[in-house]
Amino acid sequence: MSAFARLTDFRTRIAVLLAAVLVLSAGCVNGQNRRSDEADRLFDAMEIDAGSWAADVGSGDGDYTLPMARRVGDTGRVFAVDVSADALDELNEKIAENDVETITTVYSIEDNPMLPVNAFDALLVRNAYHHFTAPESMLRHMKASLKPDGRLVITESVDRDMMDASREAQVENHDLGIQYVRQELKAAGFTIESEVKPFVESDYEIHWLIVATRSES
Repeated sequence: MSAFARLTDFRTRIAVLLAAVLVLSAGCVNGQNRRSDEADRLFDAMEIDAGSWAADVGSGDGDYTLPMARRVGDTGRVFAVDVSADALDELNEKIAENDVETITTVYSIEDNPMLPVNAFDALLVRNAYHHFTAPESMLRHMKASLKPDGRLVITESVDRDMMDASREAQVENHDLGIQYVRQELKAAGFTIESEVKPFVESDYEIHWLIVATRSES
């Protein structure tokens, strides 16, 4: 191969590599934009703002906890709850890196989020409710942690071909339909305020959101 041919081949490879990098970068930006839009919609459903006390139940390593803390500002407070010590360790590192002082991480147990009573304006359970092994107990404790007018926002998804499956079958598939959660919320004494279905558009899944409040009756 001549020197000119080698140079042309090298330039072609560089061009292909740069194009691939641009595609990946665009995908990351689009993904971040979608996540930011979803976070805003979730926080709007929670009706939280500067000064609110909120909890991210099933927070993982904090993809939505940190934006939640920005939403409530320096006068608010966010509790990040998870049963995974590793996930909370990662979140604590992010909290330190971002110099955030308004987030409290809580290592919870399977049937209790370990939250203070009558303290929160709103709780978020995002794609974590199907992991609850003791939903009745979790709902009872979450209800107790809310202020009288506090809001519980739950969002999950279910495959379209699993919509009529049993609760057990859905959970095994890492899914959960809104009908099961609606029943469990009512049984726990919550009042259903609103339902959004679909919450996120998808061809093969139903993403839904439900908002419930404490019932004083």
